[in-house]
Amino acid sequence: MKLDRISSVDFSKIQKDFRQKIWRQSSSEAMLSHVDVCFRMFERFCQDSYKKSSSRVVTKLKSDILKAHRQGKGTKKLYMFLDNFVQWLSEYTPKKKSELAPTTIRGYFNEIIQFLRYNEISIDNNMLKQFVSLPKKLKELPQPITIDEINLIVNSASEVRSAMYLTLVSSGIRIGEALQLRKQDFVMQFEPARINLPAKITKSRQGRYSFISKEAKLKLIPILAKLEDGDLVFTNSNGVLRAGLTEETYFARLRKKVDLTEMDSSGLKHKITAHKFRKFFATKAERKLGIQVSGALLGHSPYMKTYYEYDVNQLANLYSDLEAELTISPEYRQKLIIEKQKKEISDLKRSELEISRLKSQQVDDKKQVLDMISKLVDDPKKFKEILKKSKSENQN
Repeated sequence: MKLDRISSVDFSKIQKDFRQKIWRQSSSEAMLSHVDVCFRMFERFCQDSYKKSSSRVVTKLKSDILKAHRQGKGTKKLYMFLDNFVQWLSEYTPKKKSELAPTTIRGYFNEIIQFLRYNEISIDNNMLKQFVSLPKKLKELPQPITIDEINLIVNSASEVRSAMYLTLVSSGIRIGEALQLRKQDFVMQFEPARINLPAKITKSRQGRYSFISKEAKLKLIPILAKLEDGDLVFTNSNGVLRAGLTEETYFARLRKKVDLTEMDSSGLKHKITAHKFRKFFATKAERKLGIQVSGALLGHSPYMKTYYEYDVNQLANLYSDLEAELTISPEYRQKLIIEKQKKEISDLKRSELEISRLKSQQVDDKKQVLDMISKLVDDPKKFKEILKKSKSENQN
């Protein structure tokens, strides 16, 4: 019993140290929460399958692995244990709800693998592939959110949420990033209005600019007017995780209120989620600006090198070409289309005037040449002098 008690204390310390390591890497409350959920799931698995705590199970597993090495035997038992964990996750139904999604199972499994390695248990990737069968990620048919659905949600939400949803749609930022934005991060005097995302709040830990539509800007102006520079804009909670859970609850109620509760083809997720706002932006931006620029505006790490090749004014100009497609209200969208048409007509008129000016200049230049030739013909002596001078210059 004494050995088990000491092992339990050591195990708790290893869990704590592992959490600190994750925090140093991510500085993310959401990531820490994910690790805690993984620990709880692993504990349930050990209790259900072995009637022991996870600390005792891992201690016994380490002992069996060491014994097998001493005897020159393989460690198949370790991989069968891990496969049992995957099987348990596949059959687990939280509170009699639907089964865990394949991506969720993989997330739990990968985190526990990292934790066991941190616990000095060597795990070979090739052996994992051979003995552990992970469920394949389901690739459902894409079911994009429509402008009409977004418009319905925005018009049915509270003032602050309505502004936040328009910000998400028109900027493509993550909801977790939006919930950490403060008044000082918005630069409203420019067209388009700009958001300066600090590196510490982005998923990639790289600062970047984002832009919002005029429609979102008009919704934000009265909200920002009531705040101090350091105030959070879209939530009252400094805890990102708590704020995120609050928004999930609110959005679920709003979705039910506007009768958008349809599930996707897997039956595991709702068709309409707050994340669909970001996907809406991504689809429009990629079609209009290409994958490199759109990926950079979205904050995808592989494309951030492309992002830094542009200055903020160039990005703003690119965004202006996209804005109409990110505008949700039919009235605002029509207004933008009319403004764009007026600008195109104005640009066309300027081009016509420039062409007319150049043509007129050509006529004047031609007239001057003809006048000069006429004068030279009238004065043969001067004409011969010019020819002689020209030949001399060419010879030199």
